[in-house]
Order: sequence, then structure tokens, then C-alpha cells
Amino acid sequence: MSFGCILTIIFIHIVFQASCYVDVAHCPEQGLQGQATMSEPPLDASNSYANKAVDGNTNQSYSGHSCAITKSNGDVWLRVHLGRRFNIAYMVVYFQTETINQTTGYSFNFYDPDNVDPLANPLLYHHDPMSGCPAPIQNITVRRPGESIVFVNKRPEGYTSNCPGDDTKETGIHICEVVVMGCDEHRYSYGCALQCPDKCKDNNCDVINGSCTFGCTDPDALTPDCIVCSDGDYIVNKQCVPCQGHCKGAAPCNKITGRCDNGCENHWTGDYCQECLHYYGSDCNTACGHCAGSDICDSVTGRCDSGCQDNWQGAKCEECKDGFYNSTCGAHCGQCLNREICNKVNGTCPSGCNPNFQSPLCQECVDGFYNNTCTAKCGHCKDGKTCDKITGSCPDACMSNFQEPLCQVCKDGFYNSFCNATCGQCLDGQSCDKNNGTCIKGCQPHYRQPMCTGCDDGFYGPACLNICGHCLDGGTCDKDTGLCPKGCDFNFMPPFCQECNQGSYNDSGRCVPCNGHCKDGIPCNKTTGQCDNGCSNHWSGDFCQKCLHSYGKDCNITCGHCAGVDNCDAVTGRCLNGCQPYWQGPKCDVCKDGLYSSTCNSTCGHCLNGESCDKENGTCINGCQSNYQSPLCQECANGHYGKTCMIKCGQCDNGDNCDKDSGACPNGCKINFKPPLCIGCADGFFGQQCNLTCDYCNKSSPACQQADGHCLHGCTQDLKLPKCCTNSSLLNGHCPSSKSSGGKTAPNTWVYVAAGGSGAVLLILVIVLVLLRRRASSADDQDQREFRPPLPGKGYDKFNNPVE
Repeated sequence: MSFGCILTIIFIHIVFQASCYVDVAHCPEQGLQGQATMSEPPLDASNSYANKAVDGNTNQSYSGHSCAITKSNGDVWLRVHLGRRFNIAYMVVYFQTETINQTTGYSFNFYDPDNVDPLANPLLYHHDPMSGCPAPIQNITVRRPGESIVFVNKRPEGYTSNCPGDDTKETGIHICEVVVMGCDEHRYSYGCALQCPDKCKDNNCDVINGSCTFGCTDPDALTPDCIVCSDGDYIVNKQCVPCQGHCKGAAPCNKITGRCDNGCENHWTGDYCQECLHYYGSDCNTACGHCAGSDICDSVTGRCDSGCQDNWQGAKCEECKDGFYNSTCGAHCGQCLNREICNKVNGTCPSGCNPNFQSPLCQECVDGFYNNTCTAKCGHCKDGKTCDKITGSCPDACMSNFQEPLCQVCKDGFYNSFCNATCGQCLDGQSCDKNNGTCIKGCQPHYRQPMCTGCDDGFYGPACLNICGHCLDGGTCDKDTGLCPKGCDFNFMPPFCQECNQGSYNDSGRCVPCNGHCKDGIPCNKTTGQCDNGCSNHWSGDFCQKCLHSYGKDCNITCGHCAGVDNCDAVTGRCLNGCQPYWQGPKCDVCKDGLYSSTCNSTCGHCLNGESCDKENGTCINGCQSNYQSPLCQECANGHYGKTCMIKCGQCDNGDNCDKDSGACPNGCKINFKPPLCIGCADGFFGQQCNLTCDYCNKSSPACQQADGHCLHGCTQDLKLPKCCTNSSLLNGHCPSSKSSGGKTAPNTWVYVAAGGSGAVLLILVIVLVLLRRRASSADDQDQREFRPPLPGKGYDKFNNPVE
């Protein structure tokens, strides 16, 4: 025998007292050698491959190089295939001691066929990872036939362990030896000397005691001993004994349990149908009497040892006590005359009944009476029916207005002996006195005492809740219909006199005419007096009685331009809070002086004598101030210009009018006049018509005075100032050599005379011109002081400047 077999024998001797099972995974002496495979590559291909787990070496140290070891992974397995089927007793697993904490949570699966899924069941053993670290040497009972053993270890999601140092994510295989002890497939006993019995199915038996734990050859043998009993017998201590009880339909009992699978025969009970229940006699066919408790009597004599149930008497409790009768003694005897005992079978009274009780049982009242003594009379049942003879209640309700269930008292709300009179309206819904109908605590509001059946004066209707209308002369209305028998008060509408006539409304009990002006002529609300659909044009207020932005009898005259929200007095049109800007007058319907137009925002022109203009069209009634143009007097008249129109236009060409603001001539000046105003002469000319030249004056600008021709900067020749002439050549104040703008002329005597006359005229014109300039300057200053810009609005033009 090899070292591995010897070690196995020594170990088994300790556990099983010198048993001789064989290590079927490794016993070279008998030619037995299992083959191991692993899910992962070995940690060391030369020293830790899978077959190290079945080489017979149980050294558990890593340094011994006798262990199957893999790299770590989430799921690992090691499978030992035995080569053929064996009857396995147990197995011993040797784990590597240095890595025992990495083996936590492992399982062993055991397979019968050769082709198996290593990670599937059937499960043989599982180590609980929460039970601590596993033992380095693990003994596992098998006791079944098979040919493959698989070690599985997993680290599923949520895996936990209380073994110190256990890796909850990955694990590996660290198995040094798997010893599988057993016999050949169909043998058993410690020495494997015994053949499994033929009675065992497929000759498979328990490896230790040979019992048929995997089934029997005979399908009727249902125990591990495979004993077969005849019908009517069952197994007790491996012996067939007769059934004890009385099975239903005389069926045999169960051959294993001895029980009646389909129940017991009538009257029999107990686990084996051997007890007689509620009956007695040899065949259990005589019923017990009415014994106390659970109705169980002596199964032989039928005597009730615990006494009788209520109302029964006798040894077997088969007779009624006095005062009871019928088959259950549950019925009381009736009211027999003179308290006689009734017949205990049918309950009849031998001498008759007490008064008002009905024969023959004397338990029921005669018609018309009820209660236990039949002394109470029935009430008023419907259709003359009799009442219930126990409770007195009527079977199909009461006669009208009687109160259920006894029908002896009136229902609430009715009174008198026939309950056919209706109570009045008693206070808080209470019922009236059911004899005379009076309301004891008074009436509901508006009802008349004491019967409370009619309304008080001033009220009507079925509940007296309706108030009478305004009857003529303060009369009261009809208390049923509410009608006023003599008609209505003024302006109330018949027949109820509660609603005002069209065009009036109720004001504190009086129908007064509507005082508003409702839209589309619709009358006002008869209750509130208000116009439900709004007011007519120009009217407002809760009652459409106020003018809205208007006044007058019909509120059809529009208010003036009043200030504030409340415009004007509804009668006179007077503005209560003054006028809007630019308006005046009590009604604020007239423009302020100096203003005109429909909005009074246009300024009057320059009317004569400072008068105001027409306040509608702005015309000056009596004409304009000097030099202003009718009818509005806002523009200068033709030939004048300036702020006050006091300045005359210059010598515009072709007689054109100058610009009335600036005075400029739009198409230039007449010849020899100086633009843009065309009032003075151009340089080198003088005279009233600017037709005389200053030929002998030095040409600095201006050369000469425009009024008299005096040279301002000296003469061009040795001539005498102021007109650059010799004294002998002066003719009427003019140089005889002076030229008109028309060309040169000879210095004849007639020329000098004409020139002298012209000079005098020119001097006069210069003086006038100076005076006019001074006046114009003064007028311009005045215009500047009086200037007022017109108001913005309709009618604006260049003279219509806003008023400040």
C-alpha cells in the first residue's frame, strides 16, 4: 500500500474506528487515480498545477510544492474527475495553511455524470463567509454515488466576510489534497465487502448501512428497507402489522403510516380511525345522548359520565327536563293552565291554556294581544292586521300617522285618538301635544298661538315665511295666497303688492319713481333703483342721476373746459373748480382775451387799439394796428416788415415786397441800391434815387455820404472839400463836374442851377431818413419787450408764437 493509502487508513481509523474505505481519487495500489482541472492557470506551472490536489501528498505548506494554486479571479473552480462511478462515503480537503483566509465562502458540488457545469448545482457543502475563516482540514459527508467533485469559490457583487484578510473582490485556488473515500459503485460497508441488495433500485445503496436510500426495485416498497406489506397491513418497526382503524368505505390503511388516507368510516375518528366519537356500542352505531361537554359518552354503555347538556336529564341524557319538550328539549312549555307540565314530545297542555293564550301549545297570544303574559293589547295595525304576539309590532306597518312599531302612539306631527290631525308649526320642529295638538313651547316664527296652524298677520305661504306685500291702507294679505284683497299701496304692482311698478323702485318701503336715466330707456331695477345695463349718454352715478361732463334738464349740454374731475354744475353749467388753461367765464366756454380757436390755444394778432380778436376765427373786428394785414393782423402789410411792422421795405427790384421778417428783397434791389435791405445806395452813389456818383472822391468805402455826396476820405484831385470842387465851380452846393449814373455832362450854368436845387432836396431827404431810422430803432426795442410767442395748436403760423 502506498504512503497515501497508509495515511488515509490511519486518519480513518481515528474517525471511523479502523474503517477501510479507499481513497478513490489516489490509490495507485488499486490503480485508482483521479484527474484534476482548474478554471485559471496555475500560479507556478511546474509546482502548482491542478493534479497536485490528487497526488496523495497532504503537505499544506507552500514550500512543500504539493498544492494546486491559481492566480486570483472573481470566480474560480477546481474539478476532480474520478474516472468512473464510485459509492462515496466522505471526503477530506487539505487547504494551504498560509492562504486559508482566501478560501472563505467556498462550495463543493457533487456530480454523477461525467459532463458537468463546474459552477452549477447540486450543492454538497457551502462555507458561510460570515462564520469566520474555514478550517485548514475540512471533512465533508457525501454518502451518494457519483464520479465528479467540484470546488467552487466566487466573489459576487455585495460579497462580505468576517475572516480577517479575506479579499472580497478576488480569490484563488489553494488546495493541497482532496481525499475521496468510498467503495465501488454497488458495494458498501467499511471494508466495501458487501454488495448492495437487489431490492435497491439500480443496486444503488447507502455506502455505510446498505439501505435503499435511492429507491427500491419494487415500486410498491416505499421505505429504505423496501419491505412490501399486504392490503390491510402496514409497517411498524420493519414488521407488517394489521391496520388499527375503520377506514372509509372499508379501504385498507396506508402501508407505511397505517392511517386512512381517504378519511374514517362514519362515527369513527382518531389518527388511525380507531376511536368511536359521539356514538357507542361494538359497531359505534348508537348515538350518545346529550352529554355535557363534547357529547362523548362511554363507548360501551353510552352513559354520560360528565352529566347532561342543558334541559336534558337521565343517565344517558335522553329525556327532557320538566318545562321543556321536542327532540332537542330546546322548546319551553307554554302557559298551561294552573302551571301544568306540558307533553315532553309535542308540548301540548293537557288541561288548556292561561287567559289570552292560544291552544294547543299555549305559547302564543290570541289575536289582539301580545307580550310574555299576553296582557298587552295590539295597536292600530294597517289593514286591521294583528300585531306580533311577542313584541307587539305590526307586521306591515301601522295605520296612517301611528308610530311604529307598536302603532299605539301618534307619530310626531299628528294628534287626537285617530292620529289624523296634523300638528301646527311648533317651535324648533317639536311635536305638538298628541292629545289636543297644542304647541307646548310655542310656535315657529310668524305662526299664531296656540295651535300654530295659521300665519300671523303680515305673513303668508305654506311656511309663513313670505312677507305680505304693501296692501292698501296697511291691510294684511291673504295668508294662503299672499294676495291683497283691496289692492296695493301707491305705485306697487298687483296682485302681491311687493314689487314696484315699472319706472319706480322700493325705497325704504315706498315705491318712488326712478330718478336716473337708464340706457336705452330701460326702467331702473325695482329693488335697488339702479340701472342694471348702465346709463344713457351724459349721465352717471349709482342711479344715473348725475350729469357726466354735461348739464341742463336733459343733461345734453356739454360742460365747458372745467378744471378737475367734477366738471360743472349739473343745472347751471358753472365750473366748480375753475377753468382749464386758456379758458374763462363761469362755464369756461370762452377763450381768454388775446386767444382764439376751438381750443383757445391760438394768439390774437395786432388788433387796432389793442382790442381782442374774434375768439372763434381770430379776426380783428375793427381792423389792425398800422402796417398789419387784415383780417388776422398777424402779418405785416405789404411794404413793411419787422416785429412791429414799422419799418418800410427798401427799393426792391420790380416793386417786389420785401421779406416781412427780415426786410430782405427776394429778387434783389433797384439799380444802385445796396442789398439786402435796398435802403442805402451802393458804394460810389448818392442821392434820393442813388443816381448821383462820387467821381472825385477817394475810392475808400464808402467814398461819400449818401445823403449829400460829401467825400469822406478826400478828393482824387486838387479839389476843394467837401465835394471836391473849386469854389468857383460850386453850383447850388454841387460840383458842376458831378455825374449822374447815366454819364458825363458839361459844366454849363443850367446844370449848376439844377444841381443846387437837387442838393437842397437831397439834404431834406437825409434829415427825414435819419428821423425814420431813429423811430424804427425805438419801435424794434418796443417790439422786443412786448413779444409773446403763440400757443401751440391749430392755426399756428409764423406770427402765431406761443404765449408764455
